[in-house]
Amino acid sequence: MKKSSGYFKTFSLTLSVGLAVSATLPAIASIKDNAFSQGSHNRSEIVLGQRLSRLRFKVRGIRPSMSREGGISRGATCGLNGQPVEVTALLPKTNEAELSTKKEIEVEKTVSAHPTFLIHVPQTSAKNAAFLMKKKISATEDEIVYEQNVALPETPGIVSISLPADAAALEVGQSYNWTFQVVCDPTDREKDLTVEGAVQRIELDSSLANKLQQAEPRDRPGIYAEAEIWTDALSTLADLRKANPNDQQLQDDWNDLLNSVGLDTIAQATVIDSLNRVN
Repeated sequence: MKKSSGYFKTFSLTLSVGLAVSATLPAIASIKDNAFSQGSHNRSEIVLGQRLSRLRFKVRGIRPSMSREGGISRGATCGLNGQPVEVTALLPKTNEAELSTKKEIEVEKTVSAHPTFLIHVPQTSAKNAAFLMKKKISATEDEIVYEQNVALPETPGIVSISLPADAAALEVGQSYNWTFQVVCDPTDREKDLTVEGAVQRIELDSSLANKLQQAEPRDRPGIYAEAEIWTDALSTLADLRKANPNDQQLQDDWNDLLNSVGLDTIAQATVIDSLNRVN
């Protein structure tokens, strides 16, 4: 039985970044030391090296998980001309063998009350998608805490969904399961292409808060990555790229961060500028 909170909002989906990721971008591991000194920010090579190394997200062998169907995408085929498509949530690809047998989703962390989630949507004949977030209130009952309908663009790429400020804040210590469903056939929702994720808001401790406050904005994704807070490492870096579309260093950071968690093909995808409102 599912209990809805009654909170439903149709909206114009806001995207975190508005640029393309070049397929020719080098991994950060291959950048020479002398390249660091050529950046627009006059800081030492050591500081830059430390920042970039933190963007290699550390994935532990054992992580919290939620017992739900998981995977890259499941559902019907709704590519152009009947071709198969694969929708991918930008989440670390870990413990895939365990996922296939236990049907569990890794729980990522956030310190944000209204976090942002990114999903790669390829070329598809589908026009609409739906985002749904739930929390478990008993062993057999979930509560819907947020849902949105969105119109998909004709252009494939990476889109993002941010919980708006007027939505209920995520509770500290509470895990939430979210789904993004591409509606292949509006008359048969069993054919939706679905990706899932799980997130838990944690308390921002004083040590991490001080590091973030003292750091320059471009260093904050690395601080989140070092603390193993994937959701905020990804979204803050996406925001930086949007604000600095010609910054090669940030583009390399993005490429390296996604490569470190098995999303190398997604790192090269185009990021879409805007989506339309569903009426």
